[in-house]
Amino acid sequence: MPRDELPEPKQRRRTIHKAILASVGALLPVILVLLAWKAANGLLLLFAGFLVAVLFRGLAELVEQRSRLSYRWSLATVLLLILAVLVGAGFLLAPQIQTQVAELSTQIPQAVDELMEKMDDSAWVQWIDQRLGSDAESGASTLRQMVGIFATTFGAVTGLVVIFFTGLYLSISPGLYERGALALAPPRHRERLAEVLSKVHRTLRHWLLGKVIAMAIIGVLTWAGLAALDVPLPVANAFIAALLTFIPNFGPVVSAIPPILLALAESPTKALWVVLLYIGIQFVESYLVTPYIQKQAIAMPPALIMISQVVLSILFGFLGLLVATPLTAAAIVVIGELYVKDVLEEEADDDKTDSSSEEVVDGPEDDDPDASDDD
Repeated sequence: MPRDELPEPKQRRRTIHKAILASVGALLPVILVLLAWKAANGLLLLFAGFLVAVLFRGLAELVEQRSRLSYRWSLATVLLLILAVLVGAGFLLAPQIQTQVAELSTQIPQAVDELMEKMDDSAWVQWIDQRLGSDAESGASTLRQMVGIFATTFGAVTGLVVIFFTGLYLSISPGLYERGALALAPPRHRERLAEVLSKVHRTLRHWLLGKVIAMAIIGVLTWAGLAALDVPLPVANAFIAALLTFIPNFGPVVSAIPPILLALAESPTKALWVVLLYIGIQFVESYLVTPYIQKQAIAMPPALIMISQVVLSILFGFLGLLVATPLTAAAIVVIGELYVKDVLEEEADDDKTDSSSEEVVDGPEDDDPDASDDD
Protein backbone atom coordinates (compact mmCIF):
# COMPACT_ATOMS: atom_id res chain seq x y z
CA MET A 1 0.00 0.00 0.00
CA PRO A 2 1.50 3.41 -0.92
CA ARG A 3 2.36 5.76 1.94
CA ASP A 4 -0.16 8.33 0.68
CA GLU A 5 -2.93 5.74 0.98
CA LEU A 6 -2.20 4.75 4.61
CA PRO A 7 -5.15 4.76 7.00
CA GLU A 8 -5.73 8.12 8.61
CA PRO A 9 -4.69 7.08 12.20
CA LYS A 10 -1.38 5.60 10.98
CA GLN A 11 -0.68 8.63 8.84
CA ARG A 12 -1.42 10.92 11.77
CA ARG A 13 0.95 8.94 14.03
CA ARG A 14 3.65 9.04 11.36
CA THR A 15 3.22 12.81 11.10
CA ILE A 16 3.44 13.17 14.88
CA HIS A 17 6.60 11.02 14.99
CA LYS A 18 8.23 13.14 12.30
CA ALA A 19 7.32 16.32 14.16
CA ILE A 20 8.78 14.95 17.40
CA LEU A 21 12.01 13.90 15.70
CA ALA A 22 12.30 17.28 13.99
CA SER A 23 11.75 19.05 17.32
CA VAL A 24 14.35 16.90 19.08
CA GLY A 25 16.81 17.50 16.24
CA ALA A 26 16.27 21.24 16.51
CA LEU A 27 16.56 21.30 20.31
CA LEU A 28 19.57 18.98 20.55
CA PRO A 29 22.19 21.63 19.59
CA VAL A 30 20.61 24.05 22.08
CA ILE A 31 20.69 21.40 24.82
CA LEU A 32 24.34 20.60 24.08
CA VAL A 33 25.26 24.29 24.17
CA LEU A 34 23.48 24.73 27.51
CA LEU A 35 25.21 21.67 28.97
CA ALA A 36 28.58 22.92 27.74
CA TRP A 37 27.82 26.33 29.26
CA LYS A 38 26.92 24.81 32.63
CA ALA A 39 30.06 22.67 32.56
CA ALA A 40 32.28 25.46 31.20
CA ASN A 41 34.46 25.75 34.30
CA GLY A 42 35.04 22.00 34.33
CA LEU A 43 35.89 22.03 30.64
CA LEU A 44 38.35 24.87 31.16
CA LEU A 45 39.98 22.90 33.98
CA LEU A 46 40.28 19.91 31.64
CA PHE A 47 41.84 22.13 28.97
CA ALA A 48 44.33 23.42 31.54
CA GLY A 49 45.11 19.78 32.37
CA PHE A 50 45.58 19.14 28.67
CA LEU A 51 48.13 21.97 28.59
CA VAL A 52 50.02 20.34 31.45
CA ALA A 53 49.95 17.05 29.53
CA VAL A 54 51.33 18.81 26.44
CA LEU A 55 54.17 20.22 28.53
CA PHE A 56 54.98 16.86 30.15
CA ARG A 57 54.80 15.05 26.83
CA GLY A 58 56.96 17.63 25.06
CA LEU A 59 59.67 17.37 27.70
CA ALA A 60 59.46 13.55 27.69
CA GLU A 61 59.80 13.40 23.91
CA LEU A 62 62.76 15.76 24.13
CA VAL A 63 64.47 13.42 26.61
CA GLU A 64 63.52 10.41 24.48
CA GLN A 65 65.13 11.93 21.39
CA ARG A 66 68.39 12.67 23.19
CA SER A 67 68.67 9.38 25.06
CA ARG A 68 67.96 5.69 24.60
CA LEU A 69 65.12 5.68 27.10
CA SER A 70 61.59 4.72 26.13
CA TYR A 71 58.77 7.26 26.32
CA ARG A 72 57.52 5.97 29.69
CA TRP A 73 60.99 6.13 31.25
CA SER A 74 61.58 9.54 29.69
CA LEU A 75 58.33 10.79 31.21
CA ALA A 76 59.30 9.34 34.60
CA THR A 77 62.68 11.10 34.33
CA VAL A 78 61.01 14.41 33.52
CA LEU A 79 58.59 14.09 36.44
CA LEU A 80 61.42 13.22 38.83
CA LEU A 81 63.45 16.20 37.61
CA ILE A 82 60.47 18.53 38.01
CA LEU A 83 59.83 17.14 41.49
CA ALA A 84 63.50 17.59 42.41
CA VAL A 85 63.48 21.19 41.17
CA LEU A 86 60.28 21.97 43.08
CA VAL A 87 61.56 20.36 46.28
CA GLY A 88 64.93 22.11 45.98
CA ALA A 89 63.29 25.44 45.27
CA GLY A 90 60.92 24.79 48.15
CA PHE A 91 63.74 24.26 50.63
CA LEU A 92 65.73 27.22 49.33
CA LEU A 93 63.11 29.78 48.39
CA ALA A 94 59.74 28.74 49.82
CA PRO A 95 60.31 30.15 53.34
CA GLN A 96 61.57 33.43 51.91
CA ILE A 97 58.75 33.63 49.35
CA GLN A 98 56.11 32.77 51.94
CA THR A 99 57.44 35.37 54.37
CA GLN A 100 57.73 38.07 51.73
CA VAL A 101 54.29 37.37 50.25
CA ALA A 102 52.80 37.66 53.76
CA GLU A 103 54.67 40.92 54.27
CA LEU A 104 53.57 42.09 50.84
CA SER A 105 49.90 41.57 51.73
CA THR A 106 50.33 43.84 54.74
CA GLN A 107 52.79 46.39 53.36
CA ILE A 108 50.77 47.27 50.23
CA PRO A 109 47.73 48.54 52.21
CA GLN A 110 50.10 50.39 54.54
CA ALA A 111 51.84 51.94 51.55
CA VAL A 112 48.48 53.02 50.15
CA ASP A 113 47.51 54.56 53.50
CA GLU A 114 50.80 56.47 53.65
CA LEU A 115 50.31 57.75 50.11
CA MET A 116 46.78 58.85 50.93
CA GLU A 117 48.00 60.68 54.04
CA LYS A 118 50.70 62.46 52.01
CA MET A 119 48.16 63.57 49.43
CA ASP A 120 45.53 64.73 51.92
CA ASP A 121 46.78 68.32 51.70
CA SER A 122 46.77 68.33 47.90
CA ALA A 123 44.15 70.61 46.39
CA TRP A 124 43.41 68.44 43.42
CA VAL A 125 42.90 65.37 45.63
CA GLN A 126 40.42 67.31 47.76
CA TRP A 127 38.63 68.42 44.60
CA ILE A 128 38.35 64.77 43.42
CA ASP A 129 37.10 63.69 46.85
CA GLN A 130 34.40 66.36 46.75
CA ARG A 131 33.29 65.28 43.27
CA LEU A 132 33.35 61.53 43.89
CA GLY A 133 32.43 61.51 47.56
CA SER A 134 35.21 59.03 48.36
CA ASP A 135 37.82 58.95 51.10
CA ALA A 136 41.21 57.36 51.65
CA GLU A 137 39.87 54.58 53.81
CA SER A 138 37.55 53.29 51.07
CA GLY A 139 40.45 53.09 48.61
CA ALA A 140 42.62 51.25 51.11
CA SER A 141 39.84 48.81 52.00
CA THR A 142 39.20 48.13 48.32
CA LEU A 143 42.86 47.38 47.78
CA ARG A 144 42.86 45.05 50.79
CA GLN A 145 39.95 43.17 49.24
CA MET A 146 41.85 42.88 45.96
CA VAL A 147 44.86 41.47 47.82
CA GLY A 148 42.59 38.95 49.54
CA ILE A 149 41.11 37.87 46.22
CA PHE A 150 44.61 37.54 44.78
CA ALA A 151 45.70 35.31 47.67
CA THR A 152 42.52 33.23 47.42
CA THR A 153 43.04 32.68 43.71
CA PHE A 154 46.51 31.26 44.26
CA GLY A 155 45.15 29.17 47.11
CA ALA A 156 42.79 27.20 44.85
CA VAL A 157 44.42 23.89 45.70
CA THR A 158 41.59 21.74 44.42
CA GLY A 159 41.74 23.16 40.91
CA LEU A 160 45.49 22.77 40.79
CA VAL A 161 45.23 19.13 41.87
CA VAL A 162 42.64 18.42 39.16
CA ILE A 163 44.79 20.12 36.53
CA PHE A 164 47.94 18.28 37.58
CA PHE A 165 46.44 14.79 37.66
CA THR A 166 44.54 15.36 34.42
CA GLY A 167 47.79 16.32 32.74
CA LEU A 168 49.57 13.37 34.33
CA TYR A 169 47.02 10.80 33.14
CA LEU A 170 46.87 12.28 29.64
CA SER A 171 50.66 12.28 29.32
CA ILE A 172 51.10 8.69 30.54
CA SER A 173 48.95 7.16 27.76
CA PRO A 174 48.44 9.86 25.10
CA GLY A 175 47.69 7.34 22.35
CA LEU A 176 44.76 5.87 24.28
CA TYR A 177 42.98 9.20 24.54
CA GLU A 178 43.83 10.21 20.97
CA ARG A 179 42.31 6.99 19.63
CA GLY A 180 39.24 7.59 21.76
CA ALA A 181 38.82 11.09 20.37
CA LEU A 182 39.30 9.90 16.78
CA ALA A 183 36.75 7.11 17.30
CA LEU A 184 34.06 9.78 17.73
CA ALA A 185 34.63 11.05 14.17
CA PRO A 186 33.35 9.37 10.98
CA PRO A 187 35.92 6.91 9.55
CA ARG A 188 36.51 8.96 6.39
CA HIS A 189 37.50 12.03 8.47
CA ARG A 190 39.71 10.35 11.06
CA GLU A 191 42.97 10.72 9.18
CA ARG A 192 42.40 14.42 8.59
CA LEU A 193 41.33 14.93 12.21
CA ALA A 194 44.50 13.18 13.39
CA GLU A 195 46.57 15.65 11.34
CA VAL A 196 44.74 18.62 12.87
CA LEU A 197 45.14 17.29 16.42
CA SER A 198 48.83 16.72 15.79
CA LYS A 199 49.25 20.30 14.58
CA VAL A 200 47.35 21.64 17.62
CA HIS A 201 49.62 19.60 19.88
CA ARG A 202 52.79 20.93 18.20
CA THR A 203 51.57 24.52 18.37
CA LEU A 204 50.69 24.33 22.06
CA ARG A 205 53.93 22.49 22.85
CA HIS A 206 56.12 25.20 21.30
CA TRP A 207 54.02 27.92 22.93
CA LEU A 208 54.20 26.31 26.37
CA LEU A 209 57.91 25.53 26.31
CA GLY A 210 58.63 29.08 25.21
CA LYS A 211 56.34 30.50 27.88
CA VAL A 212 58.02 28.48 30.65
CA ILE A 213 61.47 29.71 29.57
CA ALA A 214 60.17 33.29 29.34
CA MET A 215 58.70 33.02 32.86
CA ALA A 216 62.05 31.93 34.24
CA ILE A 217 63.89 34.76 32.47
CA ILE A 218 61.36 37.36 33.63
CA GLY A 219 61.61 36.14 37.21
CA VAL A 220 65.41 36.38 37.27
CA LEU A 221 65.49 39.81 35.60
CA THR A 222 62.80 41.18 37.92
CA TRP A 223 64.58 39.92 41.03
CA ALA A 224 67.92 41.36 39.89
CA GLY A 225 66.42 44.74 38.96
CA LEU A 226 64.37 45.16 42.14
CA ALA A 227 67.32 44.10 44.30
CA ALA A 228 69.54 46.63 42.53
CA LEU A 229 66.95 49.38 43.11
CA ASP A 230 66.63 48.34 46.77
CA VAL A 231 62.87 47.80 46.48
CA PRO A 232 61.39 45.85 49.43
CA LEU A 233 60.51 42.15 48.96
CA PRO A 234 62.29 41.51 45.62
CA VAL A 235 61.90 37.71 45.76
CA ALA A 236 58.13 37.82 46.27
CA ASN A 237 57.67 40.42 43.53
CA ALA A 238 59.87 38.44 41.13
CA PHE A 239 57.88 35.27 41.90
CA ILE A 240 54.60 37.06 41.15
CA ALA A 241 56.06 38.55 37.93
CA ALA A 242 57.21 35.11 36.75
CA LEU A 243 53.80 33.54 37.39
CA LEU A 244 51.81 36.33 35.76
CA THR A 245 54.03 36.26 32.66
CA PHE A 246 51.88 33.29 31.64
CA ILE A 247 49.03 35.77 31.04
CA PRO A 248 49.95 38.17 28.20
CA ASN A 249 48.98 41.85 28.30
CA PHE A 250 47.30 41.88 31.72
CA GLY A 251 49.76 39.76 33.70
CA PRO A 252 52.79 42.10 33.42
CA VAL A 253 50.65 45.13 34.31
CA VAL A 254 49.24 43.48 37.43
CA SER A 255 52.65 42.20 38.53
CA ALA A 256 54.10 45.73 38.33
CA ILE A 257 51.55 47.25 40.74
CA PRO A 258 52.93 45.93 44.09
CA PRO A 259 56.58 47.01 43.59
CA ILE A 260 55.48 50.40 42.21
CA LEU A 261 53.33 51.02 45.29
CA LEU A 262 56.12 49.95 47.62
CA ALA A 263 58.62 52.18 45.84
CA LEU A 264 56.16 55.09 45.69
CA ALA A 265 55.78 54.95 49.46
CA GLU A 266 59.51 55.73 49.71
CA SER A 267 59.94 58.24 46.89
CA PRO A 268 58.42 59.10 43.50
CA THR A 269 61.86 58.81 41.91
CA LYS A 270 62.26 55.19 42.97
CA ALA A 271 58.75 54.44 41.71
CA LEU A 272 59.70 55.92 38.33
CA TRP A 273 62.78 53.70 38.18
CA VAL A 274 60.61 50.65 38.93
CA VAL A 275 58.25 51.61 36.11
CA LEU A 276 61.19 51.95 33.72
CA LEU A 277 62.55 48.61 34.93
CA TYR A 278 59.31 46.77 34.17
CA ILE A 279 58.97 48.48 30.80
CA GLY A 280 62.51 47.41 29.91
CA ILE A 281 61.91 43.83 31.05
CA GLN A 282 58.71 43.59 29.03
CA PHE A 283 60.50 45.01 26.00
CA VAL A 284 63.16 42.31 26.31
CA GLU A 285 60.48 39.62 26.77
CA SER A 286 58.20 40.81 23.95
CA TYR A 287 60.78 41.62 21.29
CA LEU A 288 63.78 39.42 22.08
CA VAL A 289 62.92 36.39 24.22
CA THR A 290 59.45 35.40 23.01
CA PRO A 291 60.03 35.81 19.22
CA TYR A 292 63.25 33.77 19.42
CA ILE A 293 61.81 30.99 21.57
CA GLN A 294 58.40 30.73 19.94
CA LYS A 295 59.39 31.16 16.31
CA GLN A 296 57.89 27.73 15.54
CA ALA A 297 54.59 28.50 17.27
CA ILE A 298 51.61 30.12 15.59
CA ALA A 299 51.58 33.90 15.21
CA MET A 300 48.57 35.41 17.00
CA PRO A 301 47.40 39.00 16.47
CA PRO A 302 47.70 40.97 19.73
CA ALA A 303 44.19 42.42 19.33
CA LEU A 304 42.72 38.92 19.03
CA ILE A 305 44.55 37.81 22.18
CA MET A 306 43.25 40.78 24.15
CA ILE A 307 39.68 40.31 22.91
CA SER A 308 39.71 36.63 23.87
CA GLN A 309 41.13 37.49 27.30
CA VAL A 310 38.47 40.10 27.98
CA VAL A 311 35.60 37.90 26.80
CA LEU A 312 36.71 34.75 28.64
CA SER A 313 37.55 36.63 31.83
CA ILE A 314 34.08 38.22 31.84
CA LEU A 315 32.39 34.88 31.23
CA PHE A 316 34.51 32.55 33.37
CA GLY A 317 36.65 34.72 35.65
CA PHE A 318 40.33 34.16 36.35
CA LEU A 319 40.35 30.64 34.89
CA GLY A 320 39.07 31.97 31.56
CA LEU A 321 41.76 34.66 31.57
CA LEU A 322 44.40 32.03 32.37
CA VAL A 323 43.65 29.75 29.39
CA ALA A 324 42.50 32.44 26.93
CA THR A 325 45.75 32.64 24.95
CA PRO A 326 46.44 28.89 24.46
CA LEU A 327 42.74 28.31 23.76
CA THR A 328 42.87 31.02 21.09
CA ALA A 329 45.98 29.43 19.58
CA ALA A 330 44.25 26.03 19.39
CA ALA A 331 41.12 27.62 17.90
CA ILE A 332 43.18 29.39 15.22
CA VAL A 333 44.76 26.09 14.17
CA VAL A 334 41.43 24.23 14.09
CA ILE A 335 39.62 26.96 12.15
CA GLY A 336 42.51 27.40 9.75
CA GLU A 337 42.74 23.69 8.99
CA LEU A 338 39.12 22.51 9.04
CA TYR A 339 37.37 25.60 7.71
CA VAL A 340 39.81 27.72 5.73
CA LYS A 341 41.70 24.86 4.04
CA ASP A 342 39.07 22.12 3.89
CA VAL A 343 36.06 24.29 3.07
CA LEU A 344 36.95 27.68 1.61
CA GLU A 345 40.08 26.68 -0.32
CA GLU A 346 38.45 23.50 -1.67
CA GLU A 347 35.47 25.51 -2.86
CA ALA A 348 37.83 27.97 -4.55
CA ASP A 349 39.70 25.09 -6.21
CA ASP A 350 36.41 23.57 -7.38
CA ASP A 351 35.36 26.92 -8.87
CA LYS A 352 38.68 27.17 -10.71
CA THR A 353 38.32 23.61 -11.98
CA ASP A 354 34.79 24.29 -13.20
CA SER A 355 35.79 27.52 -14.94
CA SER A 356 38.79 25.88 -16.62
CA SER A 357 36.66 22.97 -17.85
CA GLU A 358 34.13 25.43 -19.27
CA GLU A 359 36.93 27.20 -21.14
CA VAL A 360 38.12 23.91 -22.60
CA VAL A 361 34.60 23.04 -23.75
CA ASP A 362 33.91 26.49 -25.15
CA GLY A 363 37.30 26.77 -26.85
CA PRO A 364 36.64 24.75 -30.03
CA GLU A 365 33.29 26.47 -30.55
CA ASP A 366 35.07 29.81 -31.04
CA ASP A 367 37.00 28.45 -34.02
CA ASP A 368 35.51 28.89 -37.47
CA PRO A 369 34.71 25.43 -38.84
CA ASP A 370 34.87 26.72 -42.41
CA ALA A 371 38.37 28.14 -42.04
CA SER A 372 40.06 24.90 -43.06
CA ASP A 373 37.80 24.60 -46.06
CA ASP A 374 38.72 28.07 -47.24
CA ASP A 375 42.37 27.22 -46.98
